[in-house]
Amino acid sequence: MKNNQEKTIFAKKNLKKLYSKTDLDFSFPSFCQKIKETFNGSFLISYGEYPPQVRCFDLENLSLKFERHLDSSIQNFQIISEDWQKLLFLRNDRHLEFHTKGGFHYKTKILTQGVDLLFNSKNNTVYIPSSKDEIFRLDLKEGRFLNSLRNDSSYRNTCGKNSFFGNILAFGNSGGIVNFWDPRIIQKSIFKIEGFKFLKKIGTKKKINCIRFDEKNEFDCFIGFENGEVILFDIRSNFPLIAKEMENSLPVISIRVDQSGKKILIANSNQIQIWEKKTGKTTKCFDSKFQINHLCKIKNSGFFFLAMQKPKIEGKFLEEMGSVPSWISNLELGSKKNKLENKRKSYRSKKLIKK
Repeated sequence: MKNNQEKTIFAKKNLKKLYSKTDLDFSFPSFCQKIKETFNGSFLISYGEYPPQVRCFDLENLSLKFERHLDSSIQNFQIISEDWQKLLFLRNDRHLEFHTKGGFHYKTKILTQGVDLLFNSKNNTVYIPSSKDEIFRLDLKEGRFLNSLRNDSSYRNTCGKNSFFGNILAFGNSGGIVNFWDPRIIQKSIFKIEGFKFLKKIGTKKKINCIRFDEKNEFDCFIGFENGEVILFDIRSNFPLIAKEMENSLPVISIRVDQSGKKILIANSNQIQIWEKKTGKTTKCFDSKFQINHLCKIKNSGFFFLAMQKPKIEGKFLEEMGSVPSWISNLELGSKKNKLENKRKSYRSKKLIKK
């Protein structure tokens, strides 16, 4: 009996650690679709609806810096500067829209609808996998489109970049294959991983939904599939280190690695799981009442934001995933000030009665 009580108390403590909600007032009129942290770690860029709009939040001051409305909904966006001043949006009407410090700057049209967006800062080039077999390339320095990359008949779905090397780009397709490219070689990919061969559910959907490189170990690449399976590869090998599936078989939407590089944070539309990277063992699993659209983990910390099918952006801190961001102290200080001010107001509203 005592052991059961101890387990219950332990579970409640763990639950409290994950869902330690903050007092952040980051929100959209209807819902938030995507969230990304700027490279300098000072701002949060987010896209939501309705109507289609982008909002920039200042993390140091915990406030809304600006909001801009867009003419079309978007597929994805990229931050192409250290801070918020240069943004690129892949719209659903086949347009690329550029924003600078003053707002809208320029837009250009692509031949077929893009399905994802990748910015490589090493060569200042944007890569746009399309709904066909082309990967469009836009050189931002020269301001022109380059020859497209072509590989196989399966259309592209998602892409990723090895931040450590900067010269390895990964493009996953609907056939369960990831092709790796060297940006200096445009004739063909340098190698590929046939991830579909290692799926546990034979005959199921093979579409690759997300690709993520491990920043702590530059050779490790995570591949998330539409059927809920995740495969971890060392790109120097054709055989996976881990092959595992999430419980509810929903498409994997986000994969992040913790500060130490030992744990993995994986999300689908209604669940977040934490795995041991070495063994693939699930250490925690949490269900969400609202549909999860995207997960953004703050660099070098255990704090992450959730874009969900509701107006408010949720901010969570999980101690085992990393340390506390520097701006959290501002949040706690602000909360204490608000409580003190509310207490003062309540005293002011009271009347002193003399007998």
